This record gives sequence, structure tokens and C-alpha cells, in this order.
Amino acid sequence: MILLRSAVYFYICLIIFYIPSLIAFNYCGKPPGVKNGEAIRDGFGTEFPVGTHIGYRCFDGFILNTIGSSYARCAIDNGTTYWRPAIISCEPVCNHLPSLQNGQLKLGGRSPPFMPRDSIEYVCDAGYTPSHMAAKITCKIQEGMANWTDTENACKLLVISCNDPGYIENAQRLGSVFTFPNNVTYVCNEGFKLMGAAIRYCSPIGQWLPSSPPFCEAIVCPILSHPLNGKVISSQRRLHAVATYECDRYYNLSGNSERICQEDGTWSGDVPTCKEITCFNPGALQHVRVIPNTTFYKAGDLVIFKCNYDFHQTSSKCLETGEWSKRPPLCSGPSTTESSISSVSPDIDIGDDLNIVRRADCDDPGEIKNGVRIIGGLTINSTITYACEKDYELRGKATLLCKENGKWDLDKLPICVKPLSTKLPSIIGIVCGVLILVAFGVGGYFWYRWREKKMRGYGDKSKALTADATDLEEIAGLDSGKKPIPVTVL
Repeated sequence: MILLRSAVYFYICLIIFYIPSLIAFNYCGKPPGVKNGEAIRDGFGTEFPVGTHIGYRCFDGFILNTIGSSYARCAIDNGTTYWRPAIISCEPVCNHLPSLQNGQLKLGGRSPPFMPRDSIEYVCDAGYTPSHMAAKITCKIQEGMANWTDTENACKLLVISCNDPGYIENAQRLGSVFTFPNNVTYVCNEGFKLMGAAIRYCSPIGQWLPSSPPFCEAIVCPILSHPLNGKVISSQRRLHAVATYECDRYYNLSGNSERICQEDGTWSGDVPTCKEITCFNPGALQHVRVIPNTTFYKAGDLVIFKCNYDFHQTSSKCLETGEWSKRPPLCSGPSTTESSISSVSPDIDIGDDLNIVRRADCDDPGEIKNGVRIIGGLTINSTITYACEKDYELRGKATLLCKENGKWDLDKLPICVKPLSTKLPSIIGIVCGVLILVAFGVGGYFWYRWREKKMRGYGDKSKALTADATDLEEIAGLDSGKKPIPVTVL
């Protein structure tokens, strides 16, 4: 029994002390290197205990050889440590899909990586053809690296020609090569806008796309409406045409007076408006009435300023500038300076009433047609002067005087008449001259005929004196029963 216990204790001590000592004191050195890759040594120092596993990874473009192992293990044999396997390899591969110009790859469900000598078929886009009989690109090793064969020239351009696309009216064409994949561009002349696609492409089938060429349409702005109380003058509606706005009389334009037809077929700016011209109430000084009396007046309206006491009045007109033609007059207040006591009764007591009689004023004589007047007043010795408007002449006395009897010194007002045209005398002179020339011409003609007859008469005098009675009767027409014609024999 004692012997059995001793054996158990021996094996326990052997397990506890001897076996760990064997493991703890056996290490592998640096793990084997790998070309185009590296060992994954995270968490390890320079010594690796027996049983340690070290993984490997390859650089981009390479892959671990699947025939071998992807990791190495530290092992011991007869007290000698070593790495197993001793060699790890990274083989070059085409790890990415090739970039094919003007073509498409036919992968058939395959994906990277591709091993050397692997091939991928492809098809070229329209207008291009494969550069080689076999439309394939291959993964090849070049200078230790795996790469795809030349993909830039895998599809070559076919020489496909399109017909001359022609020109369009009112435009310029840019581009003169009519082969695939070239294009032409159309640019409209000034004053026209392009309708349709500006660029046409020569397609792989030898036709222009789009199939229909564009066209240039004249830029025409819409018809403008007349503003209220105004009008718009626009003879053209083409590009850069100018439309001018005007307002009716007694209206002012608010906004731009001109609008220009723009390249987008619209008129510049906003529509102006015509606002009525008004004048504010002219206001009145003391002792003056304004007739009619309102807050606002339209252009052309007339107001009358009337003095309350001296009967003086003037008129003022609301002008197209919004101002009054005349200011209110200065009117005097009530006065008794012109009153007098004609007679006084000797028996006047305090508290008796006196009748004060104001001397009579003259009535307003009125205005004259096509004229104006300057009123100095309607009281005794006041005057009113009349004047005519432009192109009129005054006929009659211009100034009237208010006499003491309350009457004006002239019963009939002057009048304004238009003078006779200054052209009339010149016209009369021309007519008279023409008549004189005609008279001289006619008189000269008859004088010449008379003179000619007289000269012929002297030449035939002897013949006339020897003519017998028969000849005289024949000459006078007696033989034919006709009324005799008087014949004078010189």
C-alpha cells in the first residue's frame, strides 16, 4: 500500500514539474518568411513556444497557395523545435475585374480572383469591333505580377459615316466630321431661338440622332395691350424692338416709358400705369372764397377766387404739372372808407340811428371769348383790363373804368378776333400778276394780227381800186343771196 502511494506521488510530481519544464523551455525562432506576403505576428515577441500557430496573408494581387497551408505551427521533434510547414507561398492572381473600354465583359457568374491563364470573353459596344479574332482577355504574369492583357484596345472603332446633316435656315452649323461618334451643333442667329436639340450625333448605324434637325424660330414678343387712359406704340415685336408708352392728356405715366423685347420672347419690365393728374386744394387767404371748393381737382379744372368784400375775382387752372396757374389773390377786409354822410339833421340826439349809404359799385362786366381779364376791382375808379390769347387780336377798348354812378365807361366789351392771314396779300398779288400777263399776251396777239392785215392791205390797194362791180359783189357775197359782208376799200 505504501509502495502504491509512492508511485502515485511520483507520477503527479512528474506531471506537475517535469512536463511543463519541457514545454516552457522549448521555443521556435522567427517564423518562415513569404514572398509577396507577411506573417501575422500580433501579440508575439521574438520567441514562439512549441505549439504556436502563425497565420499568413498575401499582398494585393496575390493569394496563398491552397495546396499548402495558410499557417505555420511551432513543433518539436527529439528535442529540436521547427516550423511546419517550412515554406508558405503567395501566388500572383488577377484580383480585380478588368476595365474594358467600349465593351462589356461576359463573366458568366464568375468573380475575382482569377488565376493566371484564366480568360474572360467580352462583346464590344455598337460602332466598335474586337481587335482580335477571339474576343477574350487573359490574366497573365508579367514581371512577377498578374495582369490582364491590353484592355484599352480590345475594342476598336469602326469607320461609320453619316450623310451630310445639312444646314438650317437662320443658323450656323459647328462641326464638319460626319463619322461615328462625332457630332454637329447648331447655333441660331441673333433674333432667333432654337427649337429642338442643338446637337446631333452620328450613330453606330450611320444615322444622325435625333433623326429630325432642329429649326430656328424668330423671337417675337406678344402683342401689348394699351394701358388704361393711355396707349402703347410698338411697330415691331422682334428681338430688341422697343415699345413706348404714352398717357392721355391730364394723365402722368407711372413706371418705365419703354419696354424692350428680350431674347426669351418677353418684354422687359412691368406694364406702366397712367395716373390722373390732380391738384390739391389751392387754399385761400383771408376774405377769399374758392369756387368750387373740394379736396382734389383734375388737370384742366378751373377755380374762381372771389373776394368777399371788394368783389375782386380771378380764376386759376389746374395745370398738367399738378400745379395751379395762379395763386389766390390778396383781398381786403370790410371797409367804410368809401362811405359818407350825405346830410345831417340838425336835430340829432344821442341814441338816434344814422343811415350810412355805401356808394354803388359796378357790376361784373363778364369775360370775353378767347381772352383773359385782369380785374383791379369792382369799386368806384377800379379798372378791368382785357387781353387776348395767342393768335388773337383785341378789337375795342382794352381797359374799362368803374364810374361814380356804378356804370362802366364803355357799354360794349372788346372782342378777340383772328387776324386775316398774312398770306392773303401775297396770293392776291400773284393772281393780279398772272392776269396782267394774260392780258398783255392776248392784246399782243390781236395787235399782231391787225398789223399783219394792215400790211397786206397796202400791197393790194391798186387791185382793190380797179376791181369792177362784179368783183365787189362777189366779194361781198351778193351773188349767192347771202347777207352782204361790209367791205372797206382802202
